[in-house]
Amino acid sequence: RRMCVERDLIFNFVDLRWGITDAQTSQATMILMCLRELQRSNVFLAVLVNDMALAAKEFPWLSKYSDRSITEIEMQEIIREELRSESSWFFLRDPYYLEEIPEAQRAQYKCENEESATKLEALKEEIEHSIYPSITYKRPAHFADLATEELRAYIDKK
Repeated sequence: RRMCVERDLIFNFVDLRWGITDAQTSQATMILMCLRELQRSNVFLAVLVNDMALAAKEFPWLSKYSDRSITEIEMQEIIREELRSESSWFFLRDPYYLEEIPEAQRAQYKCENEESATKLEALKEEIEHSIYPSITYKRPAHFADLATEELRAYIDKK
């Protein structure tokens, strides 16, 4: 925010899940709300670590992702658009980061099953072959540094 204020820009951070009620989640309105918010955004930073019938009316491409996570659907919205190549970045955690996590806590950082792991790898591959930069970070602090650098460079160009 400070970096933006210094440049007379307005910065709003949006966590796509914050403030969404259980009722909205169960009524499948959450994905619709998230996709609409993505369409309104100017800059997109993705960090990778239901029933979609309602949203599919407005976003017909959703039907082929009915077995995917909401996070993947949000990322597919950005990849599919190909309109924000200068203002979107995908940050992928280095898989070797797990080796630094104590054994007792590693399960929190892994996919819940083999099917989820396969889908995640496919998404990462799709991101890496898209027009968008995919940046590997080693630790959360490294991610913060990289994201700040990318945002600063983008803001300075504008």
